[in-house]
Parts: sequence; structure tokens; C-alpha cells
Amino acid sequence: MAKKWISICLLFFIFSACNSKNNKEDSNAILFLLLHINQSANADNVEDYNRDVEIISDRIVPDTFNAIQYEIASANEIQNYRIFLDTEIEKYPRGYWIKGKAEKVVLGKNLKLSGQSIAAVPDAYQKVLYLSINGTGASTQDYLIHVIHHELNHNVDFAHYGDMRKVLSDWNSLNTPGFQYGNGGAEAYANPGVPWMALTNPVPGFINLYSTLAQEEDRSELMAVLMGIENENTTLKNICAVDPIVANKVKKLISILNKFWPYRGNDTYWNRINSETTCD
Repeated sequence: MAKKWISICLLFFIFSACNSKNNKEDSNAILFLLLHINQSANADNVEDYNRDVEIISDRIVPDTFNAIQYEIASANEIQNYRIFLDTEIEKYPRGYWIKGKAEKVVLGKNLKLSGQSIAAVPDAYQKVLYLSINGTGASTQDYLIHVIHHELNHNVDFAHYGDMRKVLSDWNSLNTPGFQYGNGGAEAYANPGVPWMALTNPVPGFINLYSTLAQEEDRSELMAVLMGIENENTTLKNICAVDPIVANKVKKLISILNKFWPYRGNDTYWNRINSETTCD
């Protein structure tokens, strides 16, 4: 920020001085140089995100929607959850969560959104991700891990596009002609008897039924199996082998991720996902 204002001030004063001398060529050259300096000062640098995620578990954090309720979990419950949460966070390059509008992770139990039990809520508007340590009541650890990556991707979509429900035309073009997504994730909560999360490739181009509900859910489900547990990642590879649409979506998603996080690094898990592209 300081670099930005210094550049702006220099731009103003030097450009004014040049105009007073009526030296148009020198003025244009200096203007070009200072504009370049200002662009460099505003450049997106990995150092801007070089900090840890803040984990909050000792208090109620108000949400943007004024619709979230949860209970404070015990220290032992938080400690047990942190064992795998910290591992999942570390799969990403340092700073990814910060850039992805998830600077704070709020942990609680029996999380609800407008009275509906829910495993997590992304609140990118205040750079927060709410996670329920017990999911929707008695969720497995595998599911809790899946949810972490899925919901994080909603915040990342917001950071990348300014919209957690962004519709990308080039993503839609990967689907079979005429395919229409459903009515969003809320449809799954209205129909709890449907096996939404089963990774059975029920429709060409989709790893599960939940992915068919909305484009943002499609991307976030793929992200969850890319970055989550090994068994789900293996299932994804098997689906890619028989479903070229899913394979192309994985490659498209990784391309999107590399545009969002273009910095080089030595992050082993992240590099593995990028180098293998999982579905090659």
C-alpha cells in the first residue's frame, strides 16, 4: 500500500513539473515510467499472503448473513479436529487460504444455517470459513475432510471471480449438450434421502449427484476429491479413465487453480496435483 501511494505522489508532482516546462516528450516518458512503477506496486505478489490462517474456537463469531448458529466445542474436541484440519491446510501452498478469502477458520459444533444442520458455511464476505467439528451430527472424518476442501473452494471462487456462484461459459461447454444444472446445494437438504455424495459417476461428466446441482458445486466437489482423502482421489482417477468429460473438467479446474495461484514453490502435495493432473 505504501508503494502505491508513493508512486501516485511521484506521478502527480513529476508530471506537473514536466507540464510546467512544456516538455511533452519528457513528460510522456516519465508518465509511462511511473505508471509502470505503480502497476508493479499493485502487482499480486505471493508475499502479500505469507501468513497463517487464524483458527477461532473460543467464541461466537457473527456472520455476514446473520443466520449461523453453533455451540462452543470443548478443548479436547477442538484438539482432535485440529489433528486433521492442520494437515489439510498444509496441503495448500502457504498463503493460499489467505488469498482465497479464508483468513479465519471458525470451529464449533452443531453448526446450523437458518436452523438447518450443516457441516460448514463459507463466508467469503468477511474472509471466514465456518466448520462444524461434528459435521451434521455424526459425520465421519472422511466426510469432514471432504467438506473442508469443498467449502474452501467456494471462498476461492469469490476471491477469483467476486461471486461464489460464478457461472463460467467454458465450464458449461464441457458438459453434454443440453445439460442443465439443478437448483443449488439447498436442493440436497430438501431431499435428504437421495445419495447425493456417493462417488458413482451417476451422470456422464459428474462424479456424484451433488455435482449436478450447480456449477459451483461441480467445481467444489472436484476440488474436494482432488485435495481430500486418498481413497476419493483414487476413485476420481478411476472415473476419469472411463469418463472423458470428468477428465477434462479436472484439467480445466487445475488450469483455473494455476491462474489463481501462479506462484512457484516447493509445496509437495500441491505440485503433485499439478504435475499429475490426476486424470492424465
